[in-house]
Amino acid sequence: MKRRNLLRNFFLFIVAFIFGYSVKKEGENIILQGPDSNNLKNKDGKSITDVIELLNDSKVDVVNAKEKFGAVGDGIKDNFKAITNAGAFAKDNDMCLYIPHGDYYCSQNVVIEGVKQIIIEGTIIMANGKALNIVYDSFLAAADWKISDVSSGKLILSGLNSSKVKVLKAKELELYAHGDITNKEFIAYNTFILGKIDTFKIFSEGTKPGWINENKFYGGRMVNIIVDGNFHHDNNIFYGTMLEGFKLDLNKGNSNFFYDVRLEGTNSITFGEGTSDNVIYRSWQANQYSYLRDTVNTSYTNNGFNNQILSNLDTFHKKDTIFSINSKSNNFELSTLTKNQYDLSIAISEGVLYETDLIELRNPFGIIAKSDKSVFLIDLYAYDANKKIILTEQTNFTALSGGTFNTSTGAYSFGDNVGTQNTGIPLFPNGTVKFIRYRIRTGSKSVGQWFNYLNIIKIEPNVYQTPMKISNKFKRWTHTELPSTGYWEAGDIVWNVGADKTLLWRRLTTGKSHVLGKDWVVV
Repeated sequence: MKRRNLLRNFFLFIVAFIFGYSVKKEGENIILQGPDSNNLKNKDGKSITDVIELLNDSKVDVVNAKEKFGAVGDGIKDNFKAITNAGAFAKDNDMCLYIPHGDYYCSQNVVIEGVKQIIIEGTIIMANGKALNIVYDSFLAAADWKISDVSSGKLILSGLNSSKVKVLKAKELELYAHGDITNKEFIAYNTFILGKIDTFKIFSEGTKPGWINENKFYGGRMVNIIVDGNFHHDNNIFYGTMLEGFKLDLNKGNSNFFYDVRLEGTNSITFGEGTSDNVIYRSWQANQYSYLRDTVNTSYTNNGFNNQILSNLDTFHKKDTIFSINSKSNNFELSTLTKNQYDLSIAISEGVLYETDLIELRNPFGIIAKSDKSVFLIDLYAYDANKKIILTEQTNFTALSGGTFNTSTGAYSFGDNVGTQNTGIPLFPNGTVKFIRYRIRTGSKSVGQWFNYLNIIKIEPNVYQTPMKISNKFKRWTHTELPSTGYWEAGDIVWNVGADKTLLWRRLTTGKSHVLGKDWVVV
C-alpha cells in the first residue's frame, strides 16, 4: 500500500511540475491546487483574471483596445483607427480582441479580419452609412465572437464556418458571402444567438455562388428580414425568433424554417419566385377559440412553390372533411342547386344543403365552412340533456363572430351570406348545452349565383373523436320529378323523393338536353 502511494505521489509531482500546479500534503495524500489566476499575465503584462472568465476559462491572450490602443468609449472621440489597429494586432498575434464597456464612435468603415475570438462588451456607434465588417475565413473553424451592440450603421459578418456567434443588439445585421473571395465564399454550420436586431439580412454576390446554408439561429427579435443574393440560401433554422408586426422578403432560399414565431399584429410576408419548401410555424393564438374557428391563418404572398405558414397546433389537431359539394358531387337536392358542367348554380334561396343529426358536445371541436364564394347561411342549434331545443341564448358554448340569436327558432346564425371567410364555429362543453345541430343553407337573394365548391370540415384535438352522422338524404341526388335543367353525364342516377318514392331516373347521355327515353330512362 505504501509503495502504491509513493508511485501515485510521484506521478502527481510530475503533473504539477508540467502544468504549473502547486501541491499540498494532507496526511498520506498529495493534493493538486490550481495556479493563482491573479498571477497569470498576458502579453501586455496585465492580469487576465477577467479575460479567463469572459472566455469560459480559456487562457488565450487578450488585446484590450482601450488599454493597448487608446480607444475611448465616450461616444464622441473617433475610434476608427484604434479599433482597426487593435483588430490587426489581435490577428497578427493570435489574440482575443476585447473592447470593454463604453460607447465607441467610428467615423469610417471598420474591418476586423482573421481574429478567431472577439468580445465586444461596449457599444459600437458607426457613422451613418458606415459598417463594422468582421471577417474570419470560411475554410477555418471555428471562431467565437460576442458582440453586445452596434447601435447605428451596419454590422456585417463573413467567413464563418462551424462557429459560435452572439449578437445581442444591432440596428442592422448582415450575413454576407462573396463567391469570388475565398475567405468569404460561404457561411455554414454556425450557431447564432441573437437579441434585438432591427433588420436582419442574408445576402451573397459574385460571379460564383456565395452560399449561406445550414445555420442555426436562436432567439432574436426582428422587424425586417431579407434573404437574397446570387444563390439560394438553404436549410437555415430559426428557433423562437420573435416576429410580430414584421416584414419578411425571402427571395432566395429553400427549406428554411422558422419555429415558434408569434406573428402578432400586421405582418408582410413574401416568398419570391423560385423559392420552395420554406415554412413558418406560428406559436401564438389570439384567444382560446381562434384555432377551432380556423381564424389563425396568416396571409402571405407566395410566388414560389410549397412555401407555408402553419400553426404549431396543426401538430396536435386534425381536420376531417365531413361534407363536400362540387360539380362532380351527387349529394344534394336538385331543387336547391343546379348541376353545371364545371360549377353549381343556386336554384332557390335559403334551401338546406346540409344538416347534421344531434351531436353530443363532450369535447371542444369546431365546424368550418369553406367555399370560393360567400353565398351561404349557417345555423347552429343548442339542445339540453333531454335533447330539447334551448330557446334562451347560451353565451358560453360557442363564439360566433358576427352571429345573432333568434329566440323564436333557437338558431345562432350569421347575419350575412358567408363562405370565403369568418365561417368557423368553435364549440366547447358547458353545463347546459349537451347537444348541438349544425345546418348550412343557400344564401339570401342568391338565386342564379354560382360557386365551385363547398366543404364542411370538422376540426378537433387529436385526443378526441366527435362522431358526426350524415343523413342519407345528403348522400345522393334527389328530386320529385325528372330533371329538366343542368349538365349530366351518362350513368348518373336521381332518386324520386315525392309521392312515388319507388322511381329513379338513370342518365343515358352526356349533356344538357332532358328528353325521357333518349336522355333519361325510368328505372
